[in-house]
Amino acid sequence: MTRLLLCALIGFGPAVAQNLLVNGDFEQDLTVGWTRNPVGLGTHTFDRGTHYHPDPDYEAYLQQYSGAGSTSLDQMVSVSNLNLDFSFWAKMNLGAGSSTCWPVSAVILGYYDRDNAFQGDTRFYYPSPYCNWVSTGTTHLIQVPNTEWNRFQINVYDELTQNLPDVPIRFVQKLKVSVYAATSGG
Repeated sequence: MTRLLLCALIGFGPAVAQNLLVNGDFEQDLTVGWTRNPVGLGTHTFDRGTHYHPDPDYEAYLQQYSGAGSTSLDQMVSVSNLNLDFSFWAKMNLGAGSSTCWPVSAVILGYYDRDNAFQGDTRFYYPSPYCNWVSTGTTHLIQVPNTEWNRFQINVYDELTQNLPDVPIRFVQKLKVSVYAATSGG
């Protein structure tokens, strides 16, 4: 079982006040701006509420329970400039896992070309000990340090040039944010 809570604001921009995502603060229903993407087996839970975090704002809650599958909220945006800061608050945690049924929670920033062809991604993730994800030239893994609320921020251009050498930066014209929870089996 995996669970992922995502707080208040997912933002892109040279300043935190700018947000290129529709409903990046989850103040509207999750059907506004976001695509729900339940894949595979298990129970897929999508929720939003003000009771997940001590502040009065809304947060999104995702859970993938049992069975090989994933649960994600996704949103893709076109960008003309990659010198953007991507930031968010998240609280991630997991239920039990094993070598044949390992859970993972993540916020994934995907890089796409103008035709929506995947080029690579950056994954902020909280894995079980059995998670088999690895960093490559097109995937950069950033492990979440704990199950508390944490704020994360990266500059998209710096991330691409410093950590993803096999992503052709000149082709990246779209960014996809995925709030993601998955179980490999069970």
